[in-house]
Amino acid sequence: MINKILSKYNGHRNYWFPDAEEENLYLNEETKKKYSDGCTQLEAELLKKYKQYVPKGWYGVDFGTPMHKDWFKILDEFLQYLIKLQNDKKISNFEIHQLKLKFGGLRFYISYSCDDPELIEFIDLQIEKLENTLFDKKLIY
Repeated sequence: MINKILSKYNGHRNYWFPDAEEENLYLNEETKKKYSDGCTQLEAELLKKYKQYVPKGWYGVDFGTPMHKDWFKILDEFLQYLIKLQNDKKISNFEIHQLKLKFGGLRFYISYSCDDPELIEFIDLQIEKLENTLFDKKLIY
């Protein structure tokens, strides 16, 4: 499932910033600006779209910048998939606790209820794949 989403965005790579010459995006102001432009707005749009799934006491979405803009699209599609599972009554009580960047990669913290152990395992594997793919060492500072 996540492979289908990732393939739309050339997401089977572990090198998302090929034009960044520095080992760390934060060392080159020009590249940092290029990958920061628009991120704050995309993050705000994602948070607004899924705000109803963020329970009180959690901040939901907080990536900071820079971040690859395709990551927002990938996350949006994956969250839509999880909400569809809830609408189809395959999972319940879906909540987004934290979506953030840490150590150069995405960290995805959600909760939900599900009686199907195979579906739980499938969702966990999709999240693991997402976290392993949405990573670039150039985001480590």
